[in-house]
Amino acid sequence: MLRSSASDDTINTISTTLLLAACSAPQAAEPQQTPFRQILGQSSFHTSSQRLIFHAVLRGLYEDGVRDDVIARLTRTDAATGMPYSFVYACPVCMPAFNALRVYAARPAFYGDKMGATTFGPGLPGELRARLLSEDGPRHRAAIQEIIGGWLAKHIDAMKPTPEERAALDTELEELSEKGLAMLRSYLDGLPVNVLAEPGLPESTREYYRAAATVYADWESCPSCDGASEACDTTAPTMGMPGGR
Repeated sequence: MLRSSASDDTINTISTTLLLAACSAPQAAEPQQTPFRQILGQSSFHTSSQRLIFHAVLRGLYEDGVRDDVIARLTRTDAATGMPYSFVYACPVCMPAFNALRVYAARPAFYGDKMGATTFGPGLPGELRARLLSEDGPRHRAAIQEIIGGWLAKHIDAMKPTPEERAALDTELEELSEKGLAMLRSYLDGLPVNVLAEPGLPESTREYYRAAATVYADWESCPSCDGASEACDTTAPTMGMPGGR
């Protein structure tokens, strides 16, 4: 779990700038990313730490040979909002992980491989796979925390960072996780009263946020963020992940 909840300053920043998103809320199933990135103070999802998350997840998917039924479960999106069911939309931890899943889902077979292989590993352990496929929300999300945290931990360990480098990366991942939790809270809490009072607020925007609140209704935390915040902790277990740490 995150070592601290999202700060009030972060929440207030999101609340006071949500009007940017309210005035340009998505009208179709594919969410528009720009307003939400502005809320988080981001210009893109391509910072160095976010690229690390992307590469760690993609590497983990290939090395473990995650099967397509698990990928299909993890990449489901809500028809009304386009938001992922298993990841927090616009979260700076979730989006690199989710995009890695989408890239892996579209992977071709290895050229020249007589067996038609598309990945390396044998698949995830049965118990972990079952939890990822589960329709029970808390059980499913706990498994997501394990795989994201485990893949990040292995990737970071393979980089052989110095103690100082590990500490700096830990701080970066913690900050991203704080922002992700703040984004989740903005969906659960809904639009601020001052935004709702705007006479020009489109009804489609109100409907969009009502739908978003439904997507994440039973969430208490962001599982990817919780996993990322523990990735640099060498004492944290990888639990059901193949090969341990």
